Amino acid sequence: MTGSGPFLTDIDTRAKIRGSRDPLGLVPLWSRFGRKVVGNLTTVSDSVPGFATLLLGYYFASDVWEGEHDGKVIERFLAFEQLAAYARYSKNKDDRFRGIERVKERAGGAESVRIGSRRDCQILSSQRTYGLWGLYSVPGRDSGLIERERPNLTEAARHFVERVYLPRLTGVAPRVTEQVVSLIGRESAEVSLSGDVVKAIAKVLGARSAPEREYFTECLVRGGPGDRTHGLQPRLADLMATQLREPAFGMKQLEALVRAAGRSGDVDLEAALARIRDLERLIVPMASVFDFVLSRDGRSLDDTGAALRRAWGKRLAFVDASAVQALQASIQEAYGDDPAAAGRYVAVAEALAGGDYGTAVGLLVEHNARVMSTRNGAAPWVRIGDRGKLDVRFREDVQQLPTIDELRDAWRSTYFLNSLRSVQVELSE
Repeated sequence: MTGSGPFLTDIDTRAKIRGSRDPLGLVPLWSRFGRKVVGNLTTVSDSVPGFATLLLGYYFASDVWEGEHDGKVIERFLAFEQLAAYARYSKNKDDRFRGIERVKERAGGAESVRIGSRRDCQILSSQRTYGLWGLYSVPGRDSGLIERERPNLTEAARHFVERVYLPRLTGVAPRVTEQVVSLIGRESAEVSLSGDVVKAIAKVLGARSAPEREYFTECLVRGGPGDRTHGLQPRLADLMATQLREPAFGMKQLEALVRAAGRSGDVDLEAALARIRDLERLIVPMASVFDFVLSRDGRSLDDTGAALRRAWGKRLAFVDASAVQALQASIQEAYGDDPAAAGRYVAVAEALAGGDYGTAVGLLVEHNARVMSTRNGAAPWVRIGDRGKLDVRFREDVQQLPTIDELRDAWRSTYFLNSLRSVQVELSE
């Protein structure tokens, strides 16, 4: 593999999930295709109350402390995030946020809780990393909410907070904003769960107001003032708005979007979504085959290929090898301009489409080795040993292969489309 570590340098940090093993290096690939249509959200930044907390947290942690941009900003932000979590849980009965387990444990039946920068106040093992500061700040910047160079709200976001959120806060108690500033400025502070601060924050983070829906629709759903998709995301959002009554987003919904874009004459959006469809219909069986391989220690390539053929039939007709070949240049770029990696994708597609499962297994074993070699020379998870037997180094329990119908309609990678839909659904409620 050429390059000096494309899986570390080229991966979109907004897509990366900490702790993800990704043995085939699929994240930088589907991330690249997803970013063509969703330029600001990540797989984990999918909550409107989360973004509302981000705005208020940045406002109280930095914007009201003129000229101070040091570690104290983060400490104050974390304290405000704790306040918001306790308000959402105790007043709004909302448990859809990170840190819910500790919040439940501390707030359940209690009259007050402690917030602050001290470790024993944090609601996550590393709140700075796994909370809103770590997971929402970058999509907040990409959505035009936070400045690029400083931990401050943009002028437009600050104006929104002062025009929409502050009146709702002070409507509960006139001096509640001063109380918030005082509480989050301490190393540790006791907060009454029945007090004005918690009531006011819960009110803001509860039902969406009309100005809030309008603002977040523009910034989050339509990509904000710096839309990185050159207009594709707003047009995609318009089409997705017709699907919000459906229970979930998956391959069938994507297919419907491809058709809808075609009927509307939006050839650019249709092509971008079709590329995602064609890629996903390859990498889902790729991942399924590799998972299966990890349970086949000591078995031969031919034997493993035969097991796949019994499960899936003569060939995977839904894998479009010619469409994957048309994506080869984009795949090569995603892998640090590595033609060998892109060539393996095309070869795997041809093998699966032609029913040559044993060859596909061999190619995936090779691909895993090349991926792992870019990660500080890490060892591959599986090798082909003596007499063509699989030598599995990272063993898994026996994997139940999906049926051919499940495989055809499977949706694994999301391409940030699910986050976009989640935000749209919350804004429509």
